[in-house]
Amino acid sequence: MAAEKKKRKKIQGWVLSIWAFAILQIFFIIIEFADWSPNLRELKGTILGTLAQTTFFEEWFNLYTLPQLNVVTVIFTIILLPYAINSAVKDYKARKEK
Repeated sequence: MAAEKKKRKKIQGWVLSIWAFAILQIFFIIIEFADWSPNLRELKGTILGTLAQTTFFEEWFNLYTLPQLNVVTVIFTIILLPYAINSAVKDYKARKEK
């Protein structure tokens, strides 16, 4: 029984990361389609503004019309997805060994 709970908690860790990322993207899509723009101060001179004005975000990665959403999407992709993939692979290998 205890091993089953431990196994379940391990699965929930990487699944929760994927769910958090998916919910964040759904929230951004709702913001985009509902034309809700966050009331943020001007981006010029800030770190977020500097990142949003790079060639990568202006030409290559422009999923959303708001540059803040593009930057936050990349940041969360860098933070959440590698953890989720790593945990899923470890979980798969552990199951395969049993």
